[in-house]
Amino acid sequence: MKFLSMLLAALILSGCVSTPSRTPPPAFGAPVFSQMSGQPIFSIRMTQDAFDGPTDKVFGHFLYIDDSEHHAVHPTVTFYEVRNGKITDVVGGGSGESEQFLNRLRSIGLESFDFNAEIDETNIRESKKAAMDGTRFIGPLVMDGAEHEITYSFDGASLSILAWNPGYSIDFYAKYSPKIAKLKAVLDLVSEFYGRGRIGI
Repeated sequence: MKFLSMLLAALILSGCVSTPSRTPPPAFGAPVFSQMSGQPIFSIRMTQDAFDGPTDKVFGHFLYIDDSEHHAVHPTVTFYEVRNGKITDVVGGGSGESEQFLNRLRSIGLESFDFNAEIDETNIRESKKAAMDGTRFIGPLVMDGAEHEITYSFDGASLSILAWNPGYSIDFYAKYSPKIAKLKAVLDLVSEFYGRGRIGI
């Protein structure tokens, strides 16, 4: 039985067996979000971990922009940390700092794309290149950690990613995919604002 479990795990990691799709519980309907001002433009939410499985509580980091009537001329950006369904930290930029952040975010030019499909296409393309050189292209293998949902909605672009330890994949594939490189640039910018280690991916 142990051998069969190990064999199935190996097949899943190699891509021979696909894991069933799963829809995580919605986040933005939770009561904690009524305490946030504005609209979400970027979020990283843990949906399950390797030891405890799926969680119904909200754990994550949420970047909001407030461009309501009071902030229409100078929108403000606020970063919320949520643990166990409660806000545990708030980092808000002033109008000048927020404007600089938003200008840098726009300059990255992230566009909508299918993250998983882009990884698959990159694996195929880079594997062909490596084969021509007599080498192998091997992407990162994720065996534990946590599953996260990343969302982005800003300046006409929209992304929704559900993946285990997505930070590793983003960092790795950014070297090979311009689309993922822009996603990494967004993550790096947010990390400047709050800290990559605190984001948790």
